[in-house]
Amino acid sequence: MKNYLFDIQKQDLTYGIRLTIICIVPIVAGMLLKNPLMMSSGFLGGLYVALADVGGAYSTRALSMLLATLSISIVGVLGTISGGSIWLAVPLAFLFMFLLNMFSIYGNIGAKVSMMTSGAFLIFLGQPHGPAIALQQGIALLCGGVWAMIVSLWLWPLRPYKPVRMATSAYYRSLALFLLKAGRSASYTSGRWWNDAAKNERALVLEAYKRAHNTVMTLRASRNGSNVTLQQLFMLTLDADRLFDATIALAEGIQGAKHHIHNYALWPTMKRLLQQTATMCTFLAKSITQNKLDMTKWEGLHNAQETSLQELREKLPGLTGDTQALASVQRVLRIFRQICTIGEEAMYTLAQLDDERLEALTTPVLKKRTGPREAWTLFRDNLSFQSLTFRHALRVSVATTVAVVIYSLLKLDHGYWLTLTVMLSLKPEFASTRTRVFERVIGTVLGGMLGAWVAYAIRDRLLLFALLVVFCLLAYSRLRRNYSAFVIFLTPFMVVLTDLGHPGDWGIAMLRMMNTLMGGVIAMIACYLFWPQWERERLPQYIAEALAANRSFLHCVLDIYAGKHEKRADLHQASAQAHLRNINAAAAFQRLLNEPRKQQGSVERFYALVAYNQRLCDSITFLAAHLPDPKSPAIPGVEAFKQHTDEVLTQVERAVTLGERPEQLSPLEESLQEIRATLYKLTATTPQERKPEMHILHARAHHLIKHAVHQRH
Repeated sequence: MKNYLFDIQKQDLTYGIRLTIICIVPIVAGMLLKNPLMMSSGFLGGLYVALADVGGAYSTRALSMLLATLSISIVGVLGTISGGSIWLAVPLAFLFMFLLNMFSIYGNIGAKVSMMTSGAFLIFLGQPHGPAIALQQGIALLCGGVWAMIVSLWLWPLRPYKPVRMATSAYYRSLALFLLKAGRSASYTSGRWWNDAAKNERALVLEAYKRAHNTVMTLRASRNGSNVTLQQLFMLTLDADRLFDATIALAEGIQGAKHHIHNYALWPTMKRLLQQTATMCTFLAKSITQNKLDMTKWEGLHNAQETSLQELREKLPGLTGDTQALASVQRVLRIFRQICTIGEEAMYTLAQLDDERLEALTTPVLKKRTGPREAWTLFRDNLSFQSLTFRHALRVSVATTVAVVIYSLLKLDHGYWLTLTVMLSLKPEFASTRTRVFERVIGTVLGGMLGAWVAYAIRDRLLLFALLVVFCLLAYSRLRRNYSAFVIFLTPFMVVLTDLGHPGDWGIAMLRMMNTLMGGVIAMIACYLFWPQWERERLPQYIAEALAANRSFLHCVLDIYAGKHEKRADLHQASAQAHLRNINAAAAFQRLLNEPRKQQGSVERFYALVAYNQRLCDSITFLAAHLPDPKSPAIPGVEAFKQHTDEVLTQVERAVTLGERPEQLSPLEESLQEIRATLYKLTATTPQERKPEMHILHARAHHLIKHAVHQRH
C-alpha cells in the first residue's frame, strides 16, 4: 500500500510540483485579499488551464492553454449567473455539455479544452451568484489561466518525453554492448564462454526492452489523443526490437562460422565491422537522448560500415572451394547488411523526431488549416447515431442534466461534485467507465475519511495550509499514472481547502463522499442504458484496420521479393503500422472481456480473428527479416501470390467490417486453392532457409481466412 500511494517517479514529482505552484499561488493571493470566491476561482482557472496543456510543440501548447483560459472564463460567468434558476440551468447544462463533448471531433486540443471547459461550467453552475460576483469570478479565472500559462510556457516548461527518450536510448546502448560481447566471443575457441555471456547479456537487453516498452505505453496511456512525437519514439523502440532480433541472429551466426572466419583470416575485418555496428547503436542512443543529429558523423559511420562490408565481399571468392564456409560467411554478411538497413531506418525516424517542427505540421489543432465551412461540415456529419462521438456527447449531456435536476431539487450543498463525478466517470467504453467509477468512488471514500479526520483533529490554520500543500503535491504527482491514488489525496485536499475558512467542519468530507457515490451510480446507469457503445460494435473496425495494415505490410514485403527493391524505403512504415493496428485490436478485445457477458457477442470468433491476425503479422515479419539481397533476381510466382492474397484479404476485411459472409464463397475458396498452389510453386524456388517462413505464412493466412469467413456479429 505504501508503494502504491507514495512510489512517485522523478518526472511525476516534477509535474506535481509545477501543478502545486500553479494551484497554491492563487489560493495564497485569495487568502491575503480575504476573498474566498476569488481564491477558489483563481485556483480553478490555473488548475484547469494547466491540465489543458496538450504537450508537444510550443505553439500547440500555447494555443490549447489560451483557448482554455478564454472558454473557462466565459462559461464561469455564464454558469454563475444561470445557476440560480433551475429552468435556465437545466437546458443550459444539456446544451453546453452536448456541444462541448462534440468538440472532441476536432482533435486532441478540442478534446482537452472542451473537457476542462465542461468541468468549469458545471462547478460554477452549482455556485450561483449575481452578475457582479460572476464578473469578479470571470476575472479571477482569467488571471488564474494566465498564471498557469506563464508557469507552463515560460518559467517552467516540462519535457514529458524525456523518460521515453532515456529508456529508448538505454535500449540501444544495451544492444551496442551485446554486439561488443559477440565480437569478444569470437576470440575464444570454446563456445562455453559465449553461452554464459550470451545468457547474461540477453537478460540485460531484455530488461532494457521491457523498460523502453513500458515507458512508452505508460506515457501513451496517460495522454489523450494521438501524438506524433510519441509515435516516432515508439517506432524507434520497434526499430530497436528488430535490431535485437538481428543481433541475436548475428551472434549465433558468428559462433557458427567462427572456425571458418579464423581459418580464412576474415576476423580482423569482421571485428572492425562489429565495432562499427556497436558504434552505430551508441550514436543512435546518444542522438535520441539529446534530440540532436550530427549528420556528418553519421555519414562517416555509414561509409566505414560500407567499406568493411565491401572488404568482406571481396574476400568471398577465396572461399569458393569450401561451400560450407562460403554459406556460413554469406549468412553473417547478410545479417550485417540487415542491421545496417535497420540502422538507416532508425536514423530516418530520428531525423523526423523534431518536436517543434513535426508536431506543428501534423498535430490536429482544431483543424487550423480547415476553414469554418469544413469545420461545420465535420460537425454536421457527426450529428448521427452512427457517430460514436455523438452518442457519447448525448449520453454525457443527459446524465449531467439529470444530476443537475437531482441536486437542484434536493438542495444538495456542493452539488457540482455530483455532476463532476458523472462527467469525469463517463467514458465511451463501458469497461473504462466501470473502472473509472470504481477508482473515483473508492478513492473518495478513503480520502474522505482521511480528510474528515484532519478537519476534526486540526484547527490551526497554518498547519492546515501546510497539509493543503502536501495533499496537493501528492495528488497531482499521481494524476498521470495512478488515478485512484490521485483521488485519495485530492479528496482531503478539497476538504482542507474548504475547511480553511471554517476549521472543524468535517461534515464536508461526508458530503463529498455522498455526492461522489450518487454521481458514480448515475454514470453507471447512463453508460448501460443511454446509447451504450459496446466494444463488439467497434472491434470489427479495429480488426479490419489491422487486416488492411497487414495486407499493406505483406504487399511491401512481397514487392521486395518480386525484385522491386525501391519498396525497402516503405517497409519500416508499413511494419510499424501493422504492429500498431494489431496492438489496437488486441487492446479492444481486452476491453470487450471486461464488459457484461451478454454484451460481448461471439468472444471465440473475435479471439480467433485477433489472434490469427497477429500471427499473420508475425509471419510477415519473419519474411521481412529474410529479405533477398538487392542484387538478387526476382523470385518467380510472387506477383501472382500477392494478387491472390490481396483479393482474399480484401474480401475478409469487407466481411469483418460488414459483419456478414462474402457474397460468394466459392470464388474465395477457389482463390485460396490458387494461393496454395502458387505458394507451393514459390517455395519450390525459394532458398532453403526461407522455406519455413513461406509455409508458416500459408498456414496462418489459411486459418485467418477460415475464421473470418464464419464471423457473425
